[in-house]
Amino acid sequence: MWVRGNWAADCITRTTNDRADSIYFTRGVLGFELFTIPDELGWRYDRAEPGDFPRSAGEIGVPAAWSFLGAQYAPAARLILVPMWVPAAATALAAAWGWRRRVRSRRSR
Repeated sequence: MWVRGNWAADCITRTTNDRADSIYFTRGVLGFELFTIPDELGWRYDRAEPGDFPRSAGEIGVPAAWSFLGAQYAPAARLILVPMWVPAAATALAAAWGWRRRVRSRRSR
């Protein structure tokens, strides 16, 4: 998804009677749009141009309430943006930790 986000933006939306929440991948960013206006009920997948989804709160003219290491939260737009390196690093660390535990458990037998 990280590399693909440079050529296409993918968006998955879940809509209920009360709200719609979306998660999208674009240009190295994982975005969450919360409490958007409901449309058709259920799940929906959309594909668009990478520029159609914001990479930062500044791109849509909304100030970020906080920003840390590239992650941003903009409550005015109900938007959370996380750089793709964060889930990639978390996955790599979890895999390394699991591998280390497995190696240690083999040695203790």
